[in-house]
Amino acid sequence: MIFSAKTVKQLAALALALLMGTSLLACGGEEAKSPQTTDPNENKEITQTPDAETTAPTDETVVSFNYLEEDLTPYITLGNYREITVKRQSSVLSDDIFADYLEEVREYCAEPQQITDRAAAEGDTVNFDFAGYVDGVQFDGGTAQGQSITLTGNGGFIEGFVPAIIGKTPGESFDIVTSFPEDYGVDELNGKEATFKCTLNYIEGEKIVPEFDDALAQKISDFETAEELKVYLREQLQAEMESSASNQIYHDVWEQVVNNATIHSYPEDKVTEVYNQNVSTYTMYGAMYGMSYEEFLAAQNYTDAQVLEEARQMVKEDLIFYSIVKAENITISDEEYNATLPEFAAYYDYTDPQELVDAYGEVSIRDGMLWNKTQDLLIEWANIVEAE
Repeated sequence: MIFSAKTVKQLAALALALLMGTSLLACGGEEAKSPQTTDPNENKEITQTPDAETTAPTDETVVSFNYLEEDLTPYITLGNYREITVKRQSSVLSDDIFADYLEEVREYCAEPQQITDRAAAEGDTVNFDFAGYVDGVQFDGGTAQGQSITLTGNGGFIEGFVPAIIGKTPGESFDIVTSFPEDYGVDELNGKEATFKCTLNYIEGEKIVPEFDDALAQKISDFETAEELKVYLREQLQAEMESSASNQIYHDVWEQVVNNATIHSYPEDKVTEVYNQNVSTYTMYGAMYGMSYEEFLAAQNYTDAQVLEEARQMVKEDLIFYSIVKAENITISDEEYNATLPEFAAYYDYTDPQELVDAYGEVSIRDGMLWNKTQDLLIEWANIVEAE
């Protein structure tokens, strides 16, 4: 369910991760899309054999467990959720914090020394351009300039890139002929042979950290001076700290609500359903990197047992969420739905709210609104201790 309790929180976490991982500053090269990770619309349903020590479910043909219709009392006893006490984290932007942030900006904008006087060797990180063609036609997302790849394993690309680049000299152009995996995840590319026309730009040496001066400000922003950029960055960082403080309250309150609840048992059909969805997702992303499910988990220092535990945690939090909804008789009226729908559509980048409804369905959207309303009520009932 796109807008389930757990999924909404995962989307929020993803947004935060993207915020921390990207920047308003243009310091790096262009990121490649297709030979690495894409964001396909379809997940392939599979049955995964779990680790030997894990008794993971594998039945794919389960009936979805409806939290609102089922009696949840055999599974859970709610603890305290109306008198939670949390402390708001400080959002004071001191000079020391800002100085550390500026240092992070400098390090983020560091660029490698460009080595051009030798051939690329295994273990090097190199910078190259490529354009991908299938059946002689350049395909969307298969082109990048200034892309980095480390010449070990498959380098995070589909099979064939690393061995083809090893031995090439900066300035040299060459073709890489390879095939996408059958389960790559993009219908137009699954199993297709592709030719990538490449140029090796340079081998990356040690990174050089720039000074925070006018030249850097002009390079990474629209500001002419470093001082102008600092004023802007201070305002942005202050806003982020205030937003983080508010988000932390939601996190801390929900964490206590979850910890206060007692789970007696799990609806195993629902655990099976969520587990298989998660396995399918990890399998899909593994295929993007030319990896199996097991290889992808290993690369993330993750195990199948943890995927199962992740599914149980998601079901646990949904049991708690829907139990509170039932206990407090929390609903979304038609008036609330109609008033909030445009906000939801805008948040998920839909200009027409009906397009959001067509994509995810009214039930899922109402579920997301129900989660937001419940979270707001939990904050309203909580005792917030302000930061000193």
